[in-house]
Amino acid sequence: TTPAVKKYSKYPSMREQLRYGWASQGGTYNGPKPNAVFLILTVEGRLKRLIETLTTFEDHVNKYLKYPYVAFNDVEFSDVFKTSVKEVVTTDIQFYKIPEEHWSVPEWIDKDRMKRGLKPRKEAPYMDSLTYRLMCRWNSGFFFREPILQNYDYFWRVDDDVFYYCPIRFDPFVLMIDKKKEYGFTIALLELMITIKTLWKTTKQFMKETNTPLKWDERKFVKRNEYAGCHFWTNFEVGSFAFFRQQKYLDYFNHLDKSGGFFYERWGDAPVHFLAAMLLLEPSQIEYLEGIAYAHSTIFHIPEDPEYCPIRVPERGSGDGIDDKPGANCLMELGF
Repeated sequence: TTPAVKKYSKYPSMREQLRYGWASQGGTYNGPKPNAVFLILTVEGRLKRLIETLTTFEDHVNKYLKYPYVAFNDVEFSDVFKTSVKEVVTTDIQFYKIPEEHWSVPEWIDKDRMKRGLKPRKEAPYMDSLTYRLMCRWNSGFFFREPILQNYDYFWRVDDDVFYYCPIRFDPFVLMIDKKKEYGFTIALLELMITIKTLWKTTKQFMKETNTPLKWDERKFVKRNEYAGCHFWTNFEVGSFAFFRQQKYLDYFNHLDKSGGFFYERWGDAPVHFLAAMLLLEPSQIEYLEGIAYAHSTIFHIPEDPEYCPIRVPERGSGDGIDDKPGANCLMELGF
């Protein structure tokens, strides 16, 4: 069991989130269990890293929450891979091959133009990777359409290079249902603008053609008439499938997809999800999940209260926390 929390973070959201804990977390919630799932997108060659991720995730999250998993790949998983993963997780896990039509270059893409853009650039990683572009497109417009997920209402994305550091004290899915939230995040930072040169222009075209105004104040994320790149980091995100499955989101994604930006520029799913949220969700429908302690690469978030989370600097993110980098962290600009 986890120790009682005697103090709270300076963020009011932390105090609020602790109300939504199960008895095993020291909480008082006894309502129905949400219909939710953990999502993994990975490949065979990342098995070791995935096992490391799932070990921390099971120890600090699923030990308390107990939701099933679905793992995705664009090819069939091997039996060795499946067995290795099943030995780590404590709840049911299904393995799913993404259909080719969801993981391929669409016919309207100018292949020569795309190839010209597939070159290494020191300003941004993965600029020479077609697989990365296919991944971002799938995460932007297809994951929520996969048949295996149609009976679920909510998801938590678990990337195979993310590490969790402190026991979770609340159930984000319970919180989202009770507070009528559609999307939850923990880290907000700036995108590498070389990867999204025309994303804002294309978004504004969609807004004009479909008469879709922003739900958010543009001044929070647009500077000098240009999208400043602030986005919710999607290597951890919690969301309602209903948000992504609504027709307006599908229309927005289709508009972006037809423009070719996923392949010509390397648009990431994080700024796409962010701008869709700015278009379609009220600020009250988005939750800053301050109580989630995790790290990706050298960037991490740790809740403020040391009695809630005693780890100050994760081993894998030593000295590089996003909370200590106000130039990269755009959380305050968004009003959270």
